Amino acid sequence: MKISIGKRPIKNGRTSLFLSFMEGGVRKRKTLGIVLDKPDTPDTRSCNRIKMEQAKRIRAKFELEHVSTVYDVPHLSLDSPSLQTAFSAFLKSYTSRDRAVVKAVGHYLYSFSEFKDLFVSHIDAAFCRNFRDYLGFHLHGSTPANYFKKFKQFVRYCHESGFLRDDPAAGCKVVVDESVDKAVLTFDELERLAATPCSNVNVKKAFLFACNTGLRWCDVVQLRAGDVNAERRELVFVQQKVERTSRHAKLKLNLNENAYSIIAEALEAPADEPLFRLPSYNYVLRVLAAWVKSAGVRKHITFHCARHTFITNLIVQGTHLSIAASLAGHSSTRHTEKYVHIADAQRREAVNRLPLLTFSNEEKAHRKRHS
Repeated sequence: MKISIGKRPIKNGRTSLFLSFMEGGVRKRKTLGIVLDKPDTPDTRSCNRIKMEQAKRIRAKFELEHVSTVYDVPHLSLDSPSLQTAFSAFLKSYTSRDRAVVKAVGHYLYSFSEFKDLFVSHIDAAFCRNFRDYLGFHLHGSTPANYFKKFKQFVRYCHESGFLRDDPAAGCKVVVDESVDKAVLTFDELERLAATPCSNVNVKKAFLFACNTGLRWCDVVQLRAGDVNAERRELVFVQQKVERTSRHAKLKLNLNENAYSIIAEALEAPADEPLFRLPSYNYVLRVLAAWVKSAGVRKHITFHCARHTFITNLIVQGTHLSIAASLAGHSSTRHTEKYVHIADAQRREAVNRLPLLTFSNEEKAHRKRHS
């Protein structure tokens, strides 16, 4: 039986693949569930080639199954794409701004597989659970959950591309470890940082601005002068991280005196000019580390700690959880509640820093009699 791969044009320049064959004198079709994207970029063309190779494998497998049925011979199987090849294709097709996170997931995936020549067909429910546990052992906080979400996207991509019959990661969940304290800066530490020179003034301004607004790195680098209403001292922006998943993605944020004074000069520029001209994220981390150390702050501070600092200090000041959640762009107070125990620890630390009083001998004797 001759089996060929057919193509059917669909919307937006894409093409759906199917198998075409004769059965009982009648021409039949079998949809493969593989769609080739419009070949308008090198990445999509490369991805389409991989999908086409998989379609050829399916065609050959279908033909072998027919032969084994007709002649009663053992069924033969073909290898699926290698894990590394499939992940490379997934990375090329990934268009969101957090592409660096996907690269990091690939690094851990290859380490987990011990760089063996594994194939997509090796991914099953047990593989997914073991990789989830591997991430939990090597990473901390919310990072394992974030990385595993990207891995699940990769598995879903393999399923939708026809590399897997089902999605073995669909029912595999990861629990975020909320017991790890997030590194935050107290008001005193923020004052020390503000008074300490930094090798890159834009990094200093951007970080302190984030400490007063709660913005993530991906949002800070996208800010333009036109995003700020100078008259109302209001910032309007879309949170890049949750743009596609949350109805709270768009935020209107009132700027306090600290935040506004940091960007006041930049607001005189044209509307499309960035508020902060920043180097790469890795370079920013090095600048932050040196600046924090020179300020005498003994904490491991990344740029995202500015967001933790903003939310925690709101709660320390007595801000209601619902208001803190709104200012942080959280969809519910469930996310904001993670910061309550950090704020409580800061309150206890502040109380314990009060100086000890020196009592007279009479007062000591009185306290001893009534103890």
